[in-house]
Amino acid sequence: MALPGTRRRRLVVVIAAVLFVLFLAFSLAGFYTDVLWFQEVGIAPVLWTTLGTQWGLGVVVGAFMAVLLWINLVVAQRVAPPYRAPRLEVVGRTDPLDQYRELVSPHLNTVRIAIAGVIGLLTGLGASAGWQTVLLWINRVDFGRVDPQFERDIGFYVFELPLFNMVLDYLWFAFLISFLLAIGAHFFHGSIRPEAGLPGLWPGALAHLSVLLGCLALVKAGQYWYGRFSLNFSVRGAVTGASYTDVNAHLPALSLLAIISVISAVLFIVNIRFRRLSLPLGAVGLWIFFSIAAGAVWPGLVQRFSVEPQELQREREFIERNITSTQEAFGLSDVKTQSYPATTDLTGEQIQQNEGLVQNVRVWDPGILQTVYRQLQAIRTYYQFPDVDIDRYEIGGRSRQVLLSARELSVADLPEGSRSWANQHLFYTHGYGLVASLANEQTSTGQP
Repeated sequence: MALPGTRRRRLVVVIAAVLFVLFLAFSLAGFYTDVLWFQEVGIAPVLWTTLGTQWGLGVVVGAFMAVLLWINLVVAQRVAPPYRAPRLEVVGRTDPLDQYRELVSPHLNTVRIAIAGVIGLLTGLGASAGWQTVLLWINRVDFGRVDPQFERDIGFYVFELPLFNMVLDYLWFAFLISFLLAIGAHFFHGSIRPEAGLPGLWPGALAHLSVLLGCLALVKAGQYWYGRFSLNFSVRGAVTGASYTDVNAHLPALSLLAIISVISAVLFIVNIRFRRLSLPLGAVGLWIFFSIAAGAVWPGLVQRFSVEPQELQREREFIERNITSTQEAFGLSDVKTQSYPATTDLTGEQIQQNEGLVQNVRVWDPGILQTVYRQLQAIRTYYQFPDVDIDRYEIGGRSRQVLLSARELSVADLPEGSRSWANQHLFYTHGYGLVASLANEQTSTGQP
């Protein structure tokens, strides 16, 4: 006879299996429906291309992440000291960390594979969302026009730059996670002993971490370098695009930070030979100083003391760039402007010949009329007139110009005691008609 605990575990397994089968069935049903729909409209290759790119991208990124993490976890074990000194705070008694090591050590390879596999799987699933960026890069074309700042074809910003940024972001994430896991692994293997201070950092662990920091610095250099091109999407200035501060402060700062990051990477790599803590600390300090000074302080000073006192003069060139690029984007760069000056010799005969047109000349301004409607036609405080539109209606057998506005409900203007769920969802659910007035007539009191 099965024990109660065994029956409970079997029940949990059965329920989990049923839920998994149901999830799989619903997923396959949705996928099969998509296949039928794409086949019906004759674009099945679109579906297969999308799915193939998603799976391919997810597998490549996930496998890279998993292998990178596994290698770093193995390296952390290989460079560990042959003897682990007991921790000072547990001398004379059993160390819980040693007990944990004894428990995990027989299954260490399985644990490494599990950690690398789970993180790689999750990273691959996230990366599959970038399938469109990859397909755009594969099918990239030139626009035949270049941007005024870097003189790069516009196609570079549409097809190539997004992919480069995505690759750099995933590389940064991969090396950052590797660095953090490596710290944990070195602590587990006794290569890092915080209680011992600087002497507690094993030279092999320092060399390993220096390599990862060097990789992070190189990736950061790439992010700074390609971040220069992203200045064309800046919203810091008067208009969208690279502004005076972006071009004269942020652009040199990003170039300098890219160089500093490369120098930092060299210092980290050199530290593999010397295995000293001073080189990594110096590289990090150098990078932090220039990040603050060149990346934040200097652009802020330029914006505050050079641009803001004479913004129109400083931003004129970049406003003109924005206008020109907007005209080219909408196909308006070749528009010709022709002036039609108004005539002032209107005669009474011409007015009689165009009586219908003259009688429809609008004298009411929609902006003014909106305020008048709110004062005269709101009925309740919670009714509002968001805007006033112009239309034409047949009135008295002829077309007349009319201004009209819908009387809409504003829930925010309801009295505090009336904002119950029932009132907001069942009673106060819609407006109350509309208000209309002739565009060229008024009452004896001057109202529409």
